[in-house]
Amino acid sequence: MSDSRLSKLRELLESRNRILRSEAISMLTQYAPISCQQSIYSWDQLFDIVTQCFRSSLWECRVASAELLAALLFSADNAFYEKFEFLSK
Repeated sequence: MSDSRLSKLRELLESRNRILRSEAISMLTQYAPISCQQSIYSWDQLFDIVTQCFRSSLWECRVASAELLAALLFSADNAFYEKFEFLSK
């Protein structure tokens, strides 16, 4: 995905509208490099967004970065267990 789309999603994380922030988090986690499928974002790009938002002066943006990090970890955890179950069968 282009850097312009990635920057637009980052801008949505700074929005005061909770629905927009949730949708941006959903889009970022949907295309994270978690499974074997082709990913659109790299881990470096995603964690750059997380760290930039953690440092934001806006409280909503810091909360969104924590929610994004939690969603990424949750998705990675689920993908790990799904792969582990597949290998054990």
